[in-house]
Amino acid sequence: MKHPIHFTAVLLACSLMSACAVAGTAAEVTPVPEIAPNAAVSKALELNHATAEKSFKVNDQIIGFTVNSPRGRGVIYQVGDDYAVIGTLFGNEGQNLTATHTSEHVFDLAAGFKKLKNDAKTVTEKGSPVVDVWGVYEPHCPYCAMAILDFHAKGINIHWVPVMFLDPNSADIMAAVWAAKDPASVLRDAATAKSAGTLDQFIAAHPVSDKAKAETGVLLQQQYNWMQLAGLQGTPAFVMEVDGKPMVATIEQVVAKYGRAEAAATTPTP
Repeated sequence: MKHPIHFTAVLLACSLMSACAVAGTAAEVTPVPEIAPNAAVSKALELNHATAEKSFKVNDQIIGFTVNSPRGRGVIYQVGDDYAVIGTLFGNEGQNLTATHTSEHVFDLAAGFKKLKNDAKTVTEKGSPVVDVWGVYEPHCPYCAMAILDFHAKGINIHWVPVMFLDPNSADIMAAVWAAKDPASVLRDAATAKSAGTLDQFIAAHPVSDKAKAETGVLLQQQYNWMQLAGLQGTPAFVMEVDGKPMVATIEQVVAKYGRAEAAATTPTP
């Protein structure tokens, strides 16, 4: 027999990514038709500048909604007609139900990859075939900079997909890259500058308009949302298309499949 979930608190002020504890029982999750959020959920979404995407049934008392906000993707719960809970929902045996719901309902590799493949603005090398690999990177990520330079040295030409979440001036960097006659070359210059700790000098040497920065920032944020939709949790992240289907890959897997035989094995560790 399933017991009702009893709440010790209803929390509306938490971040969508926070960990607020609510006691209760585990419940089987079953999909339900889309329903309208109650007033409490609607207000919580408004306060967090978020939108509800789809709903799912936790039990007879609780409906979950997957949400998208500037802070990322997550889950909010509707409790009856009057309440909303943002945070982590625990079962009566200590299960993190929110983690389960997030894995099952929030992320969708196929859908996220489709957006990255078809709609993202990318950077590729000129003059050599592009392989079926999409590499998501942040211009301020040191491991991304190393991967960009390493793949070039190994002759691996992939679709580099920039995103922005570490520093707002990633938009400055990518606006300069895309304004160049040879974006891939300038991308490598930016990666070299990141590795050398001279990104500020790179930005100063590649001025772009405020309009270009703003437009690029919006684009990079959108691509970050697609990265999250795909369930890619950090950068660099790689997705290979194998037999028409996406597969998350490591740097080593990409190098093993596409790198030149005479190249070194993997990206060096800083």
